[in-house]
Amino acid sequence: IVTGLLLPYLLFQLGKEAWRQCWFLLALITFLVAVIGCIFLREKPNQTAFLPPGLGRDKRSSLSKRESHELTLKAIFIIYFIFGFSYNIYATYFVAYMIGEIRLTAKTAGDIWAIFGWMCMGSGLIWGYLSDRLGRRKALLWNNGIISLSVLLPLLFYEPFIMGFSAFLFGGTFLGTVTVVAASVGDQIGERRASVYGLVTLIHGIGQFLGTISGGYLKDLTGSFQLTFIVSLTGFLLCLVLTALNGAPRAKPVDLP
Repeated sequence: IVTGLLLPYLLFQLGKEAWRQCWFLLALITFLVAVIGCIFLREKPNQTAFLPPGLGRDKRSSLSKRESHELTLKAIFIIYFIFGFSYNIYATYFVAYMIGEIRLTAKTAGDIWAIFGWMCMGSGLIWGYLSDRLGRRKALLWNNGIISLSVLLPLLFYEPFIMGFSAFLFGGTFLGTVTVVAASVGDQIGERRASVYGLVTLIHGIGQFLGTISGGYLKDLTGSFQLTFIVSLTGFLLCLVLTALNGAPRAKPVDLP
């Protein structure tokens, strides 16, 4: 929200070469958030640390296992890697796509990107609720389907309203994937979920890194963001297919006489 509203104003007031100052400002904000996190997010001992293993667990974890065809841990690693690769392409280059190829003004593109920020604020809560009701796999299927649509729309239509609707859908689903993946890891791992989720997040971060590099390379290679966003869309569709296939019920083998 802050970047979408503040940065276009700064670039307009200070000139296009002010991008260095903008990056410095973003780095400073990130550093301050990190310092605040170090101060307030320290782990503190509590009574649950002294309970016998298995006591005090969230009952919802057992409820989420009611389906035998939820996502496996291996599938979570693969899907979250591809998601990181695909999502960072959109998140990094969507504003540049709107300004450079759709020919929207920097202010309009910034306002549209602010929609993404506003939607992110509630998406985690919404998808967490849905995953508890529908199951992790079904929630992730819907999530990947909607996020795929959000990337497809800017490739087919170029009106500002469509760009805003795309940001609306993308912001409303982005943190949903993060929430569902975290819940899925917690369901399967239990006490070791923090360390395993850290590894899952590391794999996700590698995907983000490769996605940003690949997206920029494809833009330089073709001179357009079209192929870049097609690759992003393909990644989300692949996540959708993998989620569907991983959770498909399998027929039990029959013993022949």
